[in-house]
Amino acid sequence: MAEDVFRLMLEEPINGEIHGGVGNLRGWAVASEGIDKVEIFIDGEYAFDAPYGGSRGDVGGAFPEVTNAAQSGFSSAYAYSLLSSGTHTIAALAHTTAGTTKESAATFEVVKFKQAFISDPDAVDLTGTSCSVRSDEISVGNAQVDGDTYDLILDWRTAEQGFEIVMIDQVESPPIDGGGDSSGGDKAEPDFSGVDKSFQAFIDGNGVFDGISYVLVDRQGVIHQQVFGDHTAETIVMLASTSKVPSVMTLLALQEDPNVDFSISEPVSTYLPYDGVYADRSVEQMISNTSGIPGLRLIALYGSPVGPTLDDYNHLCQFGSQPLFDFEACGQTLVENELPNSRPAGRRFDYGGSQWQIAGVTAAAAANSTWNQLVGRYLGEPCGLDVFTFGNPFQDVSAWTGDINSLAGTSNPSIEGGAITNMADYAKLLQVHLNGGFCGDTQILSDASIASMQQDRGSVVRENATPYGMGWWIRRENPGVFTDPGAFGAVSFIDVNRGIGGYMAIDDYSDRDAGAPPAFFIGEMIPAIQAAYDAAQ
Repeated sequence: MAEDVFRLMLEEPINGEIHGGVGNLRGWAVASEGIDKVEIFIDGEYAFDAPYGGSRGDVGGAFPEVTNAAQSGFSSAYAYSLLSSGTHTIAALAHTTAGTTKESAATFEVVKFKQAFISDPDAVDLTGTSCSVRSDEISVGNAQVDGDTYDLILDWRTAEQGFEIVMIDQVESPPIDGGGDSSGGDKAEPDFSGVDKSFQAFIDGNGVFDGISYVLVDRQGVIHQQVFGDHTAETIVMLASTSKVPSVMTLLALQEDPNVDFSISEPVSTYLPYDGVYADRSVEQMISNTSGIPGLRLIALYGSPVGPTLDDYNHLCQFGSQPLFDFEACGQTLVENELPNSRPAGRRFDYGGSQWQIAGVTAAAAANSTWNQLVGRYLGEPCGLDVFTFGNPFQDVSAWTGDINSLAGTSNPSIEGGAITNMADYAKLLQVHLNGGFCGDTQILSDASIASMQQDRGSVVRENATPYGMGWWIRRENPGVFTDPGAFGAVSFIDVNRGIGGYMAIDDYSDRDAGAPPAFFIGEMIPAIQAAYDAAQ
């Protein structure tokens, strides 16, 4: 007997984002028993019932066994400007026909003009307004609105397919007396010395790690970096799963290339010269860990780690660095050979493993290139990366010496975990997510692709629903923050609300305490970095 389904997702307002004016309030709800109603609560108080029954083909595809899942949307126009400026919470409470309930909520910021609703059609005067444009952001200075002067910032919102005002600062009239000190006005530089001290204390208090380093960036460049122990700014480390975000960037850049026929939403059979049990899955499902192919939690079922034949290795071929392991041939093995506990696509979130390797093999086949050629073409060359590349260190991690020439398995690179980098290279990759997709003057990714990496796909499944985009873990406990931690201790993050990001490097591969650095960085250092940044604003 099929397990009963009851799922709810509030999609707008977006958790951790900024809203104002009149916008959308929307989401979806499905239940095996049927949905009776969806109530909306504003800051804990009941407000209204949301109209329910809108078309949602994506949800219908994810829950084909639920009647009317394709008509599970709820949506309403909502005047966010009626709320006060500052932090608010909107919650959707879904009721099934059997009387059970489930809640989904979002906490967000409201920006507004002095008046909640401006009715005069002639209230806006932009005659003396200045305007500047950078990437997906428009800055407007000295706009006259209903008799008051404002500085505004508008950002592109992919979900809304338009620009939304994300900052409203009322400009005070200058004093009549022109005397006094006219200096100042610039924001102070963030003081990250306290963060540095915490990193030093972590190294001093942990006997496993000899060095650690980190770098912070905003849309314009590096804003802080520091090294500790035996690390230098040139230290090259193996990333493990912190490779996933650059891998997704490569796949999306390939999709945007007008000279290549490739889409992450098509079945991989579209591009592969063979069929197989997993050929009906898409790259999009694979790099969001929702393809139904068992992930790393079931690696013990992948095959024999000692062979001796390629058939015996089975899905473990993706971790082989010896010459007998061929990238394309291994990809065919992964597509054709079904693993135990497989699920239909879109049913379960299952992190990592074969699905990522199939995604890379599919892209290489579509472009008639090797994986590292794609990485070089779409990331390395336009971003001026010095060392960033992919190998396959997992068969013998001890072979890595910290020198790029010691990287094994470059002919069978691990898509999900085989990259190496220095601080400067990864800093450039993070900037792409903060400046509208640019490396220098070259746009390597569109705004839509960057936003798609942050879109929650891991929660829209029946089993093991997990907030995950494509490459990014979504940190619901820290709104606006996305992370990509690796098993060797490295972590990258972006904070889309503050427009900053960072990367932490570790170069101990003994697995003695590999979970400690990511836990320290995500749980303690990111909040400390945010606090230091906020103090300077």
